[in-house]
Amino acid sequence: MSGPQPRLHLPFSDWPEVDRLMWNSAVNNDDPFADGVGARLSKTTLHKYWMGWRRFLGFLTITEPDALEIAPPKRLTTERVRRFVEHLRETNTPHSVAIQIDSLYGAARTLIPEGDWNWLRDIKTRLYSAAPRGKHRPTGNHQCATRRSRHGAHAGMHHNGKCPDHDG
Repeated sequence: MSGPQPRLHLPFSDWPEVDRLMWNSAVNNDDPFADGVGARLSKTTLHKYWMGWRRFLGFLTITEPDALEIAPPKRLTTERVRRFVEHLRETNTPHSVAIQIDSLYGAARTLIPEGDWNWLRDIKTRLYSAAPRGKHRPTGNHQCATRRSRHGAHAGMHHNGKCPDHDG
């Protein structure tokens, strides 16, 4: 295979133009009296949402690149989020998956404030409820829990607690 490997987090410069325009419109306003959704959010919260959206776009780049040509409100569907959750479960703890979907939900509300995102809120709430309480890292093979993926992101274990690279 030639060319660069797809990235898990799609860089902002590679986002579809409409996504970049929507993001900039939502967040680039220093006026404390502005009505824009992003105007009232802290820089930390905006960064979390930005990372959630770029992670979702990275997933689509890998699994369904043609979806990037669909308008964002139509692109974000229950079925795509379901596949995104399954993809995240391959390398994240249940709590981390919930955090990622929470970030995606916040990004959707910021980018597309007129959208009805109750279904996405419900999914992230169910994911948080299903995540084990207390320790957020699953127990098991320490080598697996601390290894890094080829993409440089923390890989962890599969959602079933098994390490794909080790028998332990």
